[in-house]
Amino acid sequence: MKVTLLGTGGPRPDVDRAGPATLVEHGGHSVLVDAGRGVATQLLRAGVGVEEIDVVLITHFHYDHTVALDDVIMSAWNNGRTRPLKLIGPVGLARLVEDYFTRIHAADILFRLKECLYTGEDLVHPRELVDITELAGDRSTVTELFDGELAVEAEPVDHGHAFDLSREEWPCLGYRLTAGGRAVAVSGDAIDCPGLRRLALGADVLVQCCYYAGIELSDPVVAVVAELVLAAAPSVGPMAEAAGVGTLVLTHIRRKSPEVLDSMVAEVRAHFDGEVVAGTDLWSRELG
Repeated sequence: MKVTLLGTGGPRPDVDRAGPATLVEHGGHSVLVDAGRGVATQLLRAGVGVEEIDVVLITHFHYDHTVALDDVIMSAWNNGRTRPLKLIGPVGLARLVEDYFTRIHAADILFRLKECLYTGEDLVHPRELVDITELAGDRSTVTELFDGELAVEAEPVDHGHAFDLSREEWPCLGYRLTAGGRAVAVSGDAIDCPGLRRLALGADVLVQCCYYAGIELSDPVVAVVAELVLAAAPSVGPMAEAAGVGTLVLTHIRRKSPEVLDSMVAEVRAHFDGEVVAGTDLWSRELG
């Protein structure tokens, strides 16, 4: 099992960090978690063609996590993909993808299909290349992939739900991928909550949103966001320690000076006895 960080940034464009995306590979299969800004290019840098992805897991519908999902679908189609791409995510994913086909990229699709009448290419409509599974945002689910080789557990996680948003209005998931006795958990944009702790429990690697350092919380707006929306260093370390995580990989990092980044990592390490990695784009780890 291998985990690779394709993008470790957030909603604000960052020249050093692509948008949120994590790649998990096992047994010749590739699973993409989220499709943030630049993911198709980052896949190539990681040595994986976009048409090679088997499954895409979407955590939630903030644009920085979905902005390049259409690029993944359309680029795979344009590169000659013929087998279905499995898409898994919260309720609303099918509607989003259908909008790509009927509204956003309808003219592009029409052009390519007409072009094939002249070139002789055998190209189906991209709608035939997606297999979509929507998961309820209010309960745990387990999906078996690749004939049972890899299990995907989805948990509802807290990400702004204190703003009077129901799970139906604002479904947010984290994921845990298990294969060969190894487990990788990906938080999505989750603060400390029961769902996140269930995903993280005993995980070999937790890829965890950690947007702010403690010293950034002096700003009252930032303090509210860190408490209710995006996890920060003061809560991440204790949560990972309580869950017995092996390696804690920090991602979804707001742009900050090297000094502030170092302080964030130090603060996490002060409350967590395992390995802490300040995630960078294309960092990877083989789990054996």
